[in-house]
Amino acid sequence: MNNYGRKNVYGILRGFNLHLGQRDDLSAYVDDWINAAYLTLTTQSRFWGLKRDFYFPELETSSSANTVDGTNYVAIPTDALVIRSVFDTTSTTKLRNMAQSKFLEYTDRADTTAESNPTEWIRQGAYIYLHPTPDAVYALTIHYRKRPALLTGSAVTVIGANGMSLSCFWLRRNRGSDYKRMTDTR
Repeated sequence: MNNYGRKNVYGILRGFNLHLGQRDDLSAYVDDWINAAYLTLTTQSRFWGLKRDFYFPELETSSSANTVDGTNYVAIPTDALVIRSVFDTTSTTKLRNMAQSKFLEYTDRADTTAESNPTEWIRQGAYIYLHPTPDAVYALTIHYRKRPALLTGSAVTVIGANGMSLSCFWLRRNRGSDYKRMTDTR
C-alpha cells in the first residue's frame, strides 16, 4: 500500500503542538484528542451540515465466514462498522438485506427443521442473521466498512493526508473548548 501522504501520531502531534503554542502541559490529553478526531472523521458519514457523504475507500474491506448447519447466524468481523453486503461464495449468490420487521415476521427463523440455502440477511448486534437457516456449510464473503484502529506511537493512518487535514480541522474546531478550559485553569 502506498503510504504517500499518510501521517503517524508523531507527525500529527508535532503539528498540533505547534498550534497549541508548544505547550507541554496538555500532552496528557493530546493523544485522546487526536484519536477522537480521527475516529469521528472515519466513522461518521456526514459532517458540519454538508449534503455529501464522506467516503474513504481505504476503509472498505471484506472478510470470510462459514455458516454452520442448523445455525442461523455468523459473527461479524470485530472491526466492522457498516455491513455493505453478504455474498454466498458457495452458491455464487448475493444475499438480500432484509428489514428488521420482515425478519421478525418469519416464524421459522430459528427452526432447524426449516433449513435451506440462505437468501437474506440482517445485522443484529455482533451477528449477521440468515434466512432461511442454513442446511449445510456455506462460505460467505462479508463486505463492510471497517473502523480503523486507534493511533498510537508510529502507527500510520489508513486515510490519506487530505483526510487527516479534515481530522485536524475537526480537532481544532471541537477541542477549542477543552483547550480554553485547560488554559483557564493554569
